[in-house]
Amino acid sequence: MLGGAAPGNPSNQSQSKFEWEIEYSVTAGYVSQLGGTMNPRRFDTATNINVEVESQNAVNLTYLGTYPDGGAPAFPAAPSDGPSGVILVYSDLTIPTNSQQLSVEETLNVGIAMNSRTIVSVQLLPNQTYQFTPEPTYYIIAGSFLVGQVVDTAISTSAFEIKYQGITDQTVIFKETNQFELK
Repeated sequence: MLGGAAPGNPSNQSQSKFEWEIEYSVTAGYVSQLGGTMNPRRFDTATNINVEVESQNAVNLTYLGTYPDGGAPAFPAAPSDGPSGVILVYSDLTIPTNSQQLSVEETLNVGIAMNSRTIVSVQLLPNQTYQFTPEPTYYIIAGSFLVGQVVDTAISTSAFEIKYQGITDQTVIFKETNQFELK
């Protein structure tokens, strides 16, 4: 969940509250390079479909039109029942190959989203089965990010884990020492 921090100062430290319901969907879209020295990337969703984790959790994914111009990934049918506890995506032979994607320096990706925000994605290739096992762990970091920007956890030091343990809201304080604390 992306969110903006509330303003703060030493006598009134910044506090932000993040809350949501857990609603999963499968997303398909494009990952492109933003440029710059740290090689940032951006995921742009082209299509998504709501799924459950216990049922209605298996979807087929196809590519409609001509790649790279005039086409897009699509879900041709409603989700069906797959094994409980996972989300399955079956890509067909219309998905562009790795070499086709590399020729335009933009990859197609498939992933899962929570509340319409993509949380994980991998390169989408033809004739594959993708299995996602949602076991969310939540972290908060301080920084300046654009919506949709891929956050590289390898360079994101001081990420703070937030344990929800059966609740769906939590208040976090960002202290003057540049550290997070649960309220």
